[in-house]
Amino acid sequence: APNYLVGQVLAWVRAHPRDPRTPEALALAVRATRYGCVDAGTSALSRAAFQLLHTRYPATPWARQTKYWY
Repeated sequence: APNYLVGQVLAWVRAHPRDPRTPEALALAVRATRYGCVDAGTSALSRAAFQLLHTRYPATPWARQTKYWY
């Protein structure tokens, strides 16, 4: 489930980069990879969401709260 969620969030963020809900969605996607059922591909997806969050939205509270990828 986390892999699907992160994939969907990444696609949505790329399609709607100016949506104000984007940083929150990325942060929650990263958190889902910490607490959900994971497999070998989950870490790469978590890192992609984390990097997108911190690259495009570094000044947001969501980026400050998301200190790690899993």
